[in-house]
Amino acid sequence: VRALRWLKLKQQADGSWPRNKPAMTSLAILAFLAHNETPASPEFGDTVRRGIEFLLASQPSSGQWRGNYEHYIATYALCEAYGMTFNPTVKAAAEQAVAHVIEGQHPSGGWDYGLKPGERDDTSVMGWAAQALKAAAMADFYSDPEALRRACKLAVRGFQKNAHPGGGFGYTGPGRGGLSSVGVLGMQFHGGGSAEEVRRTLELLGTWRPVWAGNRPDKRTDGAARPPAVSGLPPGGSPQYYFYYGTQALFQEGGEAWKRWNAAMWPAYVNAQFIQEQAIADAQGKLQDVGWWENTDQHSDRPVMDTCLAALQLMVYYRYLPTFKVPEQVARAKPTATGPGDVPITSDL
Repeated sequence: VRALRWLKLKQQADGSWPRNKPAMTSLAILAFLAHNETPASPEFGDTVRRGIEFLLASQPSSGQWRGNYEHYIATYALCEAYGMTFNPTVKAAAEQAVAHVIEGQHPSGGWDYGLKPGERDDTSVMGWAAQALKAAAMADFYSDPEALRRACKLAVRGFQKNAHPGGGFGYTGPGRGGLSSVGVLGMQFHGGGSAEEVRRTLELLGTWRPVWAGNRPDKRTDGAARPPAVSGLPPGGSPQYYFYYGTQALFQEGGEAWKRWNAAMWPAYVNAQFIQEQAIADAQGKLQDVGWWENTDQHSDRPVMDTCLAALQLMVYYRYLPTFKVPEQVARAKPTATGPGDVPITSDL
């Protein structure tokens, strides 16, 4: 909750978060939604509403955000937002966004920066596309469910293209670096959790140590050109990014592998959080602490991205079921407007 309060404190007047506004606002929205905070929430409702409104206003008329990652992450956030609010304005924006993700998929099953056509399948980009499609499938709103189903199925082949025979996933071809965790989660989310590529890569992830390789309250490494040398870090220079995916992938796997990972991850992350005491009032007007994280990843829009990824990792326990083990047809709750405690949400949020 300290992280959510810090995000609330850092929200800008237009409802966004810096610096890459569409992407960082999307990550912040995902963090709030993961904690079941919606526009109706007492403490964070206005923050979530303003964030979603900014995201809707920032969407170009074509429906596609520009930039390498923005569209994929924004699509993910919109799908999650619709799944929790059933807001028709959000649904319309998400419909457009998902259509672009599906249309931008390569025949091989992968994606590239900015939905570019071609043969370059970027595993990092594919990770966000896979999460966006999973959220769209779970929210169950897309007008062409068969096209969505085909895209999800084809995504598994895209990840397999970049799989290493001995376990691992590479950047734009077979490899065994930090993006291995991205490949595992992407395949798990779309029915490939039992594939040999995933089984072998989970063994590789078992050699990683999800420690915090960044600034801590007791030690700052701001001058470092790259993450410090810590035993057990995956190669590639962006350990927290890899651990964001690794945490979800090991949670999906469960068992002893998850227990070992979790035992190392959560205390390291909790102890690495910076805390400012009594910095913001809660819904009752009582001053509360805020908290944030600062990693030393080579590719990060810090500190908002650092904080969102860390918070999402620490909320994995209740954010997702082990999805690839869940039957395809599951009962879904439908919105009603008859309960005495219902809070109406207007179409303009």
